[in-house]
Amino acid sequence: MTRVLIVTDAPLMAAGARVLAEATGDCEVVGTARDQASLQAALAADKPDVVLLDLHMDEGAAIRLLWWLRQAAPRLEVVGLSDNDDDSILAALQAGARGYLGRRTTAEEMAQAIRTVRQGGIVLHPMAAATLLQRLQAAASAPRPEALTPRELEVLRLLVEGLTNKAIAGRLGISDHTVKFHIGAILGKLGAASRTEAVTLAVRQGLVPL
Repeated sequence: MTRVLIVTDAPLMAAGARVLAEATGDCEVVGTARDQASLQAALAADKPDVVLLDLHMDEGAAIRLLWWLRQAAPRLEVVGLSDNDDDSILAALQAGARGYLGRRTTAEEMAQAIRTVRQGGIVLHPMAAATLLQRLQAAASAPRPEALTPRELEVLRLLVEGLTNKAIAGRLGISDHTVKFHIGAILGKLGAASRTEAVTLAVRQGLVPL
């Protein structure tokens, strides 16, 4: 019996994932978590084997939790749940997820995915696989990114912390418009399509500390 932990900030999502995970009798959902504090408590109390992580949590939250899990529980397998959002799927895989399932997956597909990652395999929807290949090919042929300025690095560090544009502006004493300008420059220099992907690339490339 595989012990499964569901991580999401959406109660309906948690309920649906629980039904699917337990439908075939292979898995037992031992708990749920919605943020780092509750996730840390659940890891200690519930001892899960696999985490089902909702990639549509509040902006960037799922990816930040994945990076934290990589450090806190490197042997724990994570499967992302998403509705074919290319950016979140790619960011999750880069951050250490072992696979991706659509949120409308069947019970048998979920059970098979959990079995696969427990055996050391990777689960990847064909659409996600095609996206990953395209991104890797584009990255291989892309020119070396332009270096970030000291101010852009400051903004990037605050993005990794999960701050909103308004909070970043207040922390740095600059306007919201200036924050948006810096974020646009950061996305362009990193070749990122979203804030989430920028955070993932920044941590992966060692531009900011975890």
